[in-house]
Amino acid sequence: MVMIMEIILHLMYPLSITNIKIPKPITFVFDNSLKERLTARILNIRSMIQGSDILCLDNLRMDRACFYKLCEMLRDVGKLKGNRNSSLEEMVALFLFTLSHDTKNRRTQLFFRRSGETFLRHFHLVLRALMRCHHILLKRPTAVMENCQDDRWKWFKLANEMYSAWIQTRNP
Repeated sequence: MVMIMEIILHLMYPLSITNIKIPKPITFVFDNSLKERLTARILNIRSMIQGSDILCLDNLRMDRACFYKLCEMLRDVGKLKGNRNSSLEEMVALFLFTLSHDTKNRRTQLFFRRSGETFLRHFHLVLRALMRCHHILLKRPTAVMENCQDDRWKWFKLANEMYSAWIQTRNP
């Protein structure tokens, strides 16, 4: 037994010197224990949205305060509710992760440990809730008047004059 351990340590030593990381196999997709999947899912979400702002920014592209404000808006205005298997925060995190990383269904399934059907159902629920909040999130633009004194708009006026002069020279 001691001889086997010495051989294993002798083989592992070059790997530890060169900093080669041996990847762990992904077992959560095929494991049979529901408790293990639930624990891993909860720890994943908790570390993402309750950990640090840096981790939340990396995964969701917004800090925790903004994330919780969005969740509150979707709960109050958008009428979004969590269900018995996933919380509202998990649904919104899944939606934001997919949009911010431009990921496909399969990658989000693996990251959040959810099935494809559950992922798409949650994605569409959050999307519908966001559409109900459109009057708060999207503002109508106001027109700029001709007598506006702001320096930012004079360049657009000049560009419009140059374009109309160019059109007149091209079409006699």
